[in-house]
Amino acid sequence: MKLRKTSLVALEIITPLLLLALWWVLSANSESAYNPPLSEIMARFGENWFGERFFSDLLPSLGRMFGGFFLAVIIGTGIGSIVGLSKIARRLTSPIVSFLRSIPGAALLPPAVLLLGIGNEMKISVIAFICIWPIMLNTIDGIDETHATMTNTARVLQIRGYR
Repeated sequence: MKLRKTSLVALEIITPLLLLALWWVLSANSESAYNPPLSEIMARFGENWFGERFFSDLLPSLGRMFGGFFLAVIIGTGIGSIVGLSKIARRLTSPIVSFLRSIPGAALLPPAVLLLGIGNEMKISVIAFICIWPIMLNTIDGIDETHATMTNTARVLQIRGYR
């Protein structure tokens, strides 16, 4: 059994290496723009991903992504907690949430550009809007699915802030 597992792992490692070697050999003399040699592809890959523009292009994008996600976590868990704890709030917000979460992110770009311009504020706002729905809905479901025994135990032990 152990020998078979070892041979499967070896096969999983050797197969991609053989395919890459075959690609390298077959494309070595290619002058086509559509099928360049693998050596040229690897060189361009290295230039694009590890060149001088890597950090100047990647870091601002990561900053906007984390900023939008952080904003979505703050707003989504806040609103989700309020809606999850109150059945009245859930009934009042359900149609609005259903409508807003069905809006595709790409459809937000034109109004966001008109309202916020093309700067970081617009990009972070769109990212936050897209990320807020799964966070908020999972917070609502998490609070809603809290077992009654846990709620009653917290009440008996006088744990504040727990339903």
